[in-house]
Amino acid sequence: MKFLAFWKLGKNITSSKLGKVAAEIMKKEAFPTKGVEVHEWLVCPGGKGVILMEANNEADIFRAYTIWADAIPGFFDEYEVLPAVEVADAVSIALE
Repeated sequence: MKFLAFWKLGKNITSSKLGKVAAEIMKKEAFPTKGVEVHEWLVCPGGKGVILMEANNEADIFRAYTIWADAIPGFFDEYEVLPAVEVADAVSIALE
């Protein structure tokens, strides 16, 4: 299953703090977590971003979230995960 996560960094998360935490997590190869494949990972100026992940179950997606949320209290102000399908699949389903 594919999942889109929309997130907004916490108000007190500076770009330097973000960089340090991200570098540590990536160095440890803690993200992506086991069972999660990252297809796209984007961040925008202002601290908002989106990530397209694929996993066989929701628990793996939740583990991916906890890596970042546990790294620094208040890391996210917002974090929303939605299941997603390809548009062609959605059209086929709608026409059933």
